[in-house]
Amino acid sequence: MLEASGQNVQQSNRYLPPAVIRILLDEQGSSDYPYLDHDSINQHLQPVATGIAKQVIQLKEDAIRELLTISEQQASAQAPQLIAEAEARIQQTFTPEIERLKALQKVNPNVRDEEIQSLSST
Repeated sequence: MLEASGQNVQQSNRYLPPAVIRILLDEQGSSDYPYLDHDSINQHLQPVATGIAKQVIQLKEDAIRELLTISEQQASAQAPQLIAEAEARIQQTFTPEIERLKALQKVNPNVRDEEIQSLSST
């Protein structure tokens, strides 16, 4: 899960909404399954008895931990792209407003530099 943190999280969520980064790996760590989307996987779900699920997890615990590490690394590699897209949305939103305030400031002295700087630092 990639989500904004720190101050003004609600404001940050406008540009970087919480996003699920989906990683699908097989037991060998391969993720070459472009045809397996979320919906097609959900259509083929089969319930498994709790006892059997526990046994599988115990038998494959080391492999599962290794796959979790690999998937976390892959998700971390995708995060910068999502953040860059959010930054582009921020620039696209605020640049026209900053330019509008600068133009307005030329004819209206009530528009303070602090207002423009506040938007510029967002």
